Amino acid sequence: MAESARQRALAEAGLLHPRPTAVRAELFVAHPQFFAAFDKVQVKYEMLRAHVVDGESATGAARAHGYSRASFYLVASAFEAAGMVGLVDERPGRRGPLKVSAEVLAFLAERAMAAGFGAEPGEDAAPISGTRAARYQVVLHVDSETLSEHGEPGRSELEDGTRVAAETSRRISCDAGLVRITHAPDGSVLDVGRRTRTIPPALRRALEARDRGCRFPGCGLRFTDAHHVKHWADGGETNLANTALL
Repeated sequence: MAESARQRALAEAGLLHPRPTAVRAELFVAHPQFFAAFDKVQVKYEMLRAHVVDGESATGAARAHGYSRASFYLVASAFEAAGMVGLVDERPGRRGPLKVSAEVLAFLAERAMAAGFGAEPGEDAAPISGTRAARYQVVLHVDSETLSEHGEPGRSELEDGTRVAAETSRRISCDAGLVRITHAPDGSVLDVGRRTRTIPPALRRALEARDRGCRFPGCGLRFTDAHHVKHWADGGETNLANTALL
């Protein structure tokens, strides 16, 4: 099989799994187009997820992903200390910036977001440490009326004041973290609510089990956002019948 662009990028960054043929985990066997056994970072992440989220033993998770039990605990310790960055091995020689391509970084970000990284304490999210992801997020300020299909146009902007189209705000808010802020008539803040998810983690898991990827005809990609058929701001219910992965 010809070497893919992804393999070349990982090889240049020193991120190829040394024993890809030893990876026997179900996701890598059943969906090799998305879960690549040669991708060291992806294999490490899925190994930790199998243990923490799926409840596999450390020994079983390590064996299924081509690692020893001792290596599993080293990977877990590095992840706990540094998050996703801890899954990237330090290369010998002169210290300097890692040559990680934009493709690899985008993939890592997709996996982290899909797993619920960045959740605040108390939220129903994947029980893996990942709150560092909260530092790398897009913050959108939008008036509730703006989100409604027939509402009056109002505030819809990024944190730096950059204007965002109301329709873009509606699309983004379908599957996002939501913090409700109450303002006084003079604009001062009266109250700030807790951060919640517009698509709860339990519903997200149900959607993944039902849709198994993007529902758009001919797409099928696994890295998706959940969207309401009828937007929640217009009274649409947040349930399986009114949501789909896209």
